[in-house]
Amino acid sequence: MILITGCARSGTSLTAAICRALGASLGATNTLNECVAIRDGVVKPYIRALGCDPLCQHPIPTPDRARAHPLPRLREAVLAHLPGRRPCYKGAKMCHIWPLWASAFPEARWVIVRRDRDRIVDSCLRTPFMRAYDTREGWERWHDVHLARFAEMREALTVIEVWPDREMSQPEPYREMADFLGLAYRVGDVRGQIRPALWHAGG
Repeated sequence: MILITGCARSGTSLTAAICRALGASLGATNTLNECVAIRDGVVKPYIRALGCDPLCQHPIPTPDRARAHPLPRLREAVLAHLPGRRPCYKGAKMCHIWPLWASAFPEARWVIVRRDRDRIVDSCLRTPFMRAYDTREGWERWHDVHLARFAEMREALTVIEVWPDREMSQPEPYREMADFLGLAYRVGDVRGQIRPALWHAGG
């Protein structure tokens, strides 16, 4: 199992597209490469049940709350929507409830997508559905919550971090990630997913 997460506006959609191009199975996805059936049928209802914002903007669920509220059939519910030998789910919200996913998928390899804080904040301020804050300071605090989650995950899980901004300048972008995930690397397929103008304009 491949699980891709990270702060929203960091490049998780691009990273998921590259995994798909290299053979991972994401199921039926939206334009952001997230399986809507899992997001809307499993993840958002669970987060709402915790009394938190299903967009994970404010309030944000915590790993401790996820530990205290298990979801016993999560594995079956997720795999039902991910056919193929290399199932992969991308969701920024997973980093806040990662113990739930770690319990359901102890064999998973995790990809944490990273981006410089200022660029994430810039993207949040110009993205309509990022509505929780209207100041840089608010989004900076929100971003820094994610850094704490990532530190916990690095200690507990099998994780690789990728930085899309940096990968694009490499002769073989995302090669280390593909090797880590056991995906057959094809540089042409990876580069076919990278659209630098779109990435820099929209984040």
